[in-house]
Amino acid sequence: MRPKKVMSISISATRSIEIFFSYAHKDEELKNELVKHLSILKRQGVITAWHDREITAGTEWAGEIDTHLNAARVILLLISSDFLASDYCYDIELVQAMKRHATGEACVIPIILREVDWKGAVFGKLQALPKNADPVASWVNRDQAFADVARGIRKAVEELKQQPTPQAISQFSSSFIEIEQELNANDLEILTELLIRSGRAEYSARKALCIKAGIEPNQLGFLRQSTDTDFSLELINYLHSIDDKQALCKICKELEVVFKRGRYAADLENIKSKLNF
Repeated sequence: MRPKKVMSISISATRSIEIFFSYAHKDEELKNELVKHLSILKRQGVITAWHDREITAGTEWAGEIDTHLNAARVILLLISSDFLASDYCYDIELVQAMKRHATGEACVIPIILREVDWKGAVFGKLQALPKNADPVASWVNRDQAFADVARGIRKAVEELKQQPTPQAISQFSSSFIEIEQELNANDLEILTELLIRSGRAEYSARKALCIKAGIEPNQLGFLRQSTDTDFSLELINYLHSIDDKQALCKICKELEVVFKRGRYAADLENIKSKLNF
């Protein structure tokens, strides 16, 4: 069993917590409404809010976004069909947000703005707002929807203020922190290739594989209507993006049954060692 990370005492609870908005520009009107509903938290000094419209002229926009995305302790995902269709929102901001959520550096909160099928998305296991994940646009009174979202964000922020900040790791406790090696692009490529070769990615075997890995198949939209290659790519990248090392290790063990010896067996053992299982 791996040792838990030890962190020092939190900084002052009066310090504002930065909130980052990840959204598609077609949802800017709804984003602006949410910003207004969070105004009281800003006036009280509880939060600071940042979105890409804060970028000043002459600033390198991608670098500015990365800086705030990696500094924010709360990341709001404003979910809609346009968000899911945006390569930048989904493949860059969302992936980095989920990595920081998995390490405890940030709290990621999906805000369902408009009706869209988001089941099976990488953020699918997170508690969404507003209540019951009912899209804001479907509420008869949108102010009530945004007020519910604001209350949920306030609660999350108050809980964060009681926790130690990830950066506040004392020198005394650092010797107890386990350093893990991260899987690299080559490791992910090997896992994907072996999953395809093993036959475990074939349609008839996919559900059983997911269950053995501890994944609820109904949450994976890519389980159906995809080729063996696409399924393997989606599954490995999904588990990596949410940092589910346990599920990845279980998949390695399934592959070991097929590749018992030789170079592939050695590759799997190397990947397992990086996962610390």
